[in-house]
Amino acid sequence: MKSDIKHSELIISSITDLIDIIERLNRSSLEFVFRGQANSEWKFSPSVERNFNIYDFENSNNRIKRYEKKLYKGFVSSAHHFVKTEDMNFDDYVDAFSLMQHYGYKTRLLDFTKSLFIALYFVIENKYEFFKNGSVYMINKTNLITKLSKKDHKLNVFLEKKDEFIAKDNNYSDEIFFNRMHDIADKCLDIERNDEFPTSILIVEPKKKNKRIMMQQGLFIMQTDFNKKFIENLASAFNGEYQDIKHIFENDISKKAKIYYNLICDDLNYIFWDDIIKLVIPYGLKTELELFMNHINVNAITLFPDEEGLKKYIDENTSKIL
Repeated sequence: MKSDIKHSELIISSITDLIDIIERLNRSSLEFVFRGQANSEWKFSPSVERNFNIYDFENSNNRIKRYEKKLYKGFVSSAHHFVKTEDMNFDDYVDAFSLMQHYGYKTRLLDFTKSLFIALYFVIENKYEFFKNGSVYMINKTNLITKLSKKDHKLNVFLEKKDEFIAKDNNYSDEIFFNRMHDIADKCLDIERNDEFPTSILIVEPKKKNKRIMMQQGLFIMQTDFNKKFIENLASAFNGEYQDIKHIFENDISKKAKIYYNLICDDLNYIFWDDIIKLVIPYGLKTELELFMNHINVNAITLFPDEEGLKKYIDENTSKIL
């Protein structure tokens, strides 16, 4: 089968490049979700995949379910001592696991944001990686929803909600789509179930959002199948093959010539129809980007509205004195 996944990798040279991208996105009918990483060579995968050798054994899905069951029960049994009551909704597995993700547990959820600016903050946040090239991954949410919507018959059979489908131009409306994805994700994360799912990738939002998720405009992409790696599942969701996009997840700009955004921006509109776009942020741009982000008030205290955010914000500003 021929792979039809579309992808691009662009090197950013200036803040002007980033503002131009945002202006183009504002004029576009397409919507993207964004993930910023301080090091462009970091793996593009959820923490449970990055930290455990889950693919080195048979029955990876069963191993993940055993791990998640123990994780969930341990968290729920003790969380009431540490978590604010208004943040808790343990009857909904998506909400429970997103809260665990918030507190740094290793889960299958991979964080994204609806804002390019917020993703850029996470490119400059990690001072240990400040002199490494960063990256922002742009996932075409409109294209992803369209591809997943075409699986509607299988999704309806799985969920047994055939009367709730609302179509708009043969695609899901956003509200119905996210409700449907949430229902599937809830069954996927249910510690007592071990089903096979009609799609290997889900894009989900918790129903009960804490302050951080709200301020970070957060949502998650998660996989249902651990017989393949996350990025293989993502490529498959776009009807593509991992081999076709492997280079943009494994190579740095020092290893392979890439395209500079400012050299092609006049002919760039077609690129924003791509499924996956990687923006490479050279480390030499990070200091200027940090100043710019502070000017537009995207910083630790606005994105982490709690005690940890206050500490991060003070640390970021006082460390410059030394």
